[in-house]
Amino acid sequence: MLAQLASIAVLAASSTAFSAAQETDPPEDRRIATVPDKHDLPTAFAFSPDGERVAFLARKKRRLYAYVDGEDVGYGDDGYTPVFSENGEHVFISLVKRNKNRTEKWTVYCDGEVVAREDWIGPLTSSFDGDTIAFWTQPGYRTDKEGESILERACLVIAHRKKRAFRQTKSKVYEWGATFEAPLLVENDTRVVGNTYWDGTGTIVSVGGKKDEVLHSRTGYFLHATWTKDGSHVAAVIRNYGDRESCTERPPYSPYEVFVDGRVTNVQADAWALPTWSPNGEHLAFGFHRDERFGVGVGEAMVPLGEDPILRVMVDSSGTRLVWVVREGGEAPPSTWLRRYARSEVLGGRERVGMIEIVPELGGIPEGEEIEPTLGNKFEEIGQLVFTPDEERLVYTARDGAMWFVVSGEDRIGPFDAVGKLRFLDDRTVAIGTREGRDFWTRHLRLTDG
Repeated sequence: MLAQLASIAVLAASSTAFSAAQETDPPEDRRIATVPDKHDLPTAFAFSPDGERVAFLARKKRRLYAYVDGEDVGYGDDGYTPVFSENGEHVFISLVKRNKNRTEKWTVYCDGEVVAREDWIGPLTSSFDGDTIAFWTQPGYRTDKEGESILERACLVIAHRKKRAFRQTKSKVYEWGATFEAPLLVENDTRVVGNTYWDGTGTIVSVGGKKDEVLHSRTGYFLHATWTKDGSHVAAVIRNYGDRESCTERPPYSPYEVFVDGRVTNVQADAWALPTWSPNGEHLAFGFHRDERFGVGVGEAMVPLGEDPILRVMVDSSGTRLVWVVREGGEAPPSTWLRRYARSEVLGGRERVGMIEIVPELGGIPEGEEIEPTLGNKFEEIGQLVFTPDEERLVYTARDGAMWFVVSGEDRIGPFDAVGKLRFLDDRTVAIGTREGRDFWTRHLRLTDG
């Protein structure tokens, strides 16, 4: 994998005719809820998949209150963005109360009822029906005076609904886990997978029975681990520096190993990261840095682009349309090259979306030929980035100043104070949950065929 530079050819984008059923007018925009008086503007919110409900967190004096359908369901010092089950019937909210001895107590609410309490909880995953949840926890969590975690031990949890309660199955406690990401439910929501580290060895584990099942292991750390939607394929970056302290300090231009479904390949690049599977799980896109240039690739095709940092990469189900987010004019120090959460450390510049179409089988870029990608408008930040269900159009959220827009080519809607998760009513209608001042709205963007 990734051995030789495959051929790249820029293709003209093709348009597709759509059925009359897809041309129906979108529903009317409507206001869903209003933030109560004497509360600050919400720190986080989420809409149900049908756009009819909203859950949000809003601070009143020193407390952060959680609201679902206008009802106060609990409070804490901080919390995560609420999570709706995909069928829209349940909503999960995680809140933390911090103690004077620098310990914490996290509580998970489901529809206002307490379903879990832990020393620390990471982002939560819900099954489609809301009957199974999964999350990381850190037993004995405590911070030092600077607010940094003293212990990085990690435990993976899967919990199944039993009437109104949730019965938990916990993994063993590992030295480290990917606690900053929501884990993935697999095998009809009976198990959860995540990547961990123990005694010099990185492991990808499956949890849900009497014992943890080690799916893959390798000396070093699995970084940027990503799975296909069904959990059948995994890709990651492997870094092996001995102990974890040197892993965080050593510069990133040592040889990288790419891990895909148990196969390991050395990469001829200063850095290789940001692996992302196509929607159908058949193609793997990535970003890389080599010879002082950033680039993007898919499969064995590697496309050098320029000196501006690449922040995100994705590919369509055909494996021929590569999309990325670039920070033009930004400067990325070597210690942050292609880190998944490096955006805050890239200084200066503005972001834009780039896209090219490639034909890998033609056999190499002609010497001296330049790739001319299609580039979107520049914004201060690019947020969500998704294909339409038919994968013919690209839709993304973008911030200009303090305000957000939803953009697809020349189509645009906004500005809004905040935008929730993008959803599609059909191939050309985007449903958008927004916050506008103190009000929450469901808005719609009808995409043109241009």
